[in-house]
Amino acid sequence: MDNVSSIAELLAISWTYVSKLLSFVNIRNEGYAIIKRRWGKPVKVYDLSERWCWKWPIAEKFDIVDIRKQVIYLNAHSVKNDDGSKNIIPFNTTIDAQCEFRIVNPNVIYKISDDIVKTENNYTTIESYVDNTVHILISRIIRQNGLSSITNANIQEMMDRELARFNRGHPQGFEKGFDFRISHAILIENIVIVSFEQHIASADRINSPKKTTFHLHEKPFS
Repeated sequence: MDNVSSIAELLAISWTYVSKLLSFVNIRNEGYAIIKRRWGKPVKVYDLSERWCWKWPIAEKFDIVDIRKQVIYLNAHSVKNDDGSKNIIPFNTTIDAQCEFRIVNPNVIYKISDDIVKTENNYTTIESYVDNTVHILISRIIRQNGLSSITNANIQEMMDRELARFNRGHPQGFEKGFDFRISHAILIENIVIVSFEQHIASADRINSPKKTTFHLHEKPFS
């Protein structure tokens, strides 16, 4: 029975592959972009007004990219800081965030891949780029303002200002160009600080550090 199931599954996969290879049309669904490749090279990005996308069988293939708004929860951004005080050894802070982003240039899928050699501009996934960018913005906030001046009351306002500066000059609408920067292909629309935690270890209480936790938003995005 298992052999029959395996054969049936293999036939279904083969049929799906062959039908895609031999098809000459694809209907674009709302919220998705379609890129046409000819012999492996991207040659056209269809306008969002186009529903019917045509290609030559075998020679051309379609890549479908999700351009809808997406939400991810980001790993804790940890900071260790010695502020010079004798009784703070050290001052640790963790900041958790959730982020709304969307792809504005679908060709970014060819620049972000786990098959490419890593350079400073290459990431293995879209999420890794977003996560790294948010960490950079948090680091800028800490460097510019200092940990001592950051509180649960003002950290969200600082993040909103920093994100607005980062997005200045970045495309907001749909783009189709093949020559672009990754930061101009993925638009980070909103970053919400979920929690802001301070772990303070005093010199006389190094084995029992104090922990102060601020939960700013329980459910940032619906």
